[in-house]
Amino acid sequence: MENRQINKEQLLQLLNLHLQQHPAFEEGMSFDDINVLANSSYDVRANFNFGGNSVAENYNKFGYIYNEVFKDFLEKQEKERLR
Repeated sequence: MENRQINKEQLLQLLNLHLQQHPAFEEGMSFDDINVLANSSYDVRANFNFGGNSVAENYNKFGYIYNEVFKDFLEKQEKERLR
């Protein structure tokens, strides 16, 4: 099995490409940072400052999109890993 590793910037690029394919994507949405924590979970920072709305309004309206995209991305990576 081939072990492929990518750096943080490459991972963010992949996540943002995946995000842009979401049917409810809004211009300005982005994943801005990601870190792997000591317990192997992820700390993901998403941009909610877009579209002239408050961060809170965008969080409430669009937060589910970031969650769906990240969950889908992780599921695809796991399937790839198990191949």
